[in-house]
Amino acid sequence: MRRVETILARVLRAGVGVAAGVMAAGLALMLARSGQGTGPDWTAPASLGAVAAGLRQGDPLAVMALGLLLLTVTPVLRVIAAALTFVRQRDWPLALASLLVLALLAAGMALGRAGAAP
Repeated sequence: MRRVETILARVLRAGVGVAAGVMAAGLALMLARSGQGTGPDWTAPASLGAVAAGLRQGDPLAVMALGLLLLTVTPVLRVIAAALTFVRQRDWPLALASLLVLALLAAGMALGRAGAAP
């Protein structure tokens, strides 16, 4: 069980570290561009498509939004890592519990997205 805890801790640590790095890069980009007089007109992207478009244009807020998305996805990756680890160890009750949690997360995301539609 100690090995499972180590794997899951590494997934969380890596996810948070990458997300923080991306957000810091977005902040640095924003600070670098703040002297250009465009700061007050910036608006945060409100959809995945807007984040992607903003990333293509080098928008600092899109970079920061990507960091937030990565931070949001980190716990989901932890559940996936747990499920895979438990399946590999043939610990079927914990594998099933992890897959159930993953299904509930997916259902919550789908229902949240459906509720957000205009």
